[in-house]
Amino acid sequence: MVAQSLSDLGKALPDLIAQGVTQIHLDTSRVVEFDSSTLEALLEFDALAGSRGLSVTVQQPSEVMALALEVTGLDGRLTVEGAPRSEPTSAS
Repeated sequence: MVAQSLSDLGKALPDLIAQGVTQIHLDTSRVVEFDSSTLEALLEFDALAGSRGLSVTVQQPSEVMALALEVTGLDGRLTVEGAPRSEPTSAS
């Protein structure tokens, strides 16, 4: 399933559980613009999924996402896998 937002994914949790899904992997490799509410939503979604028996993994964070997770200490509270991916640079 591809969800465009954590809100979309949260709404789909009952259906995912009914289908027997036990793990959710969030590919954050292309996430380069976000704010503190995004990080808060990640924590809330992780707690919501966990309360329903699902595990959540943040995969392949972009460099900026990985840095934000590290600076805020969320990398110790969330399951994060994969080395940070470099953001594309613009040609000069």
